[in-house]
Amino acid sequence: MAKRLWASRIVAVVASLLLATAAFGAGAKGGGKDKSATSVSWASSVDAAKQSAGEGPFALFFCSEEAAKFAGEGAKAVKERGSKHAGKPLPLTPFEQESVLQAVKDSGVPIAKVPMTKEHADVIKKYGVATDPALLLCAPTGELITGVAGPDCNPANVTNLFRAAKEACANWRKAHPAKPEKAGLKEEPKKEGPKAGG
Repeated sequence: MAKRLWASRIVAVVASLLLATAAFGAGAKGGGKDKSATSVSWASSVDAAKQSAGEGPFALFFCSEEAAKFAGEGAKAVKERGSKHAGKPLPLTPFEQESVLQAVKDSGVPIAKVPMTKEHADVIKKYGVATDPALLLCAPTGELITGVAGPDCNPANVTNLFRAAKEACANWRKAHPAKPEKAGLKEEPKKEGPKAGG
């Protein structure tokens, strides 16, 4: 009896995963009318995200090297990674949730994926990232505005972060006003007066 109950639970979980994957994939096939997001348009690097942001905020998603291979890449990537994952649970990220994908798209905030590898050690150290996943919202200067990490880096918090990104950046600007530049004025070098005794 216990074996049948266990088997029925496994079947139910597998069926729900298949339905979720099918529903996720259906958004990708929508005949042009559906403008829902099916993947993230990742910036190629941290610098590319910062440059693309211009005067607005940009985001950095820190994740494991494995998760970086499929995070936010759509249902097909998740399905391919799942089939190559040798029966182990696939470490899903918030970016496999349709609500998160839509929030990223709607926000217009450029985002770069940063695998937690030695190659990215300088960026990881700069922002003090100690765990993955972590999502940071950065000001145009590259300074940290806010972020979520570990268990707090979940679909609900990530969605909220992107929905509030522009307002958070505006609040950051108020707290960090730009220093006024001297409009083309150069300070004149000080002229030394005549030296005594000479």
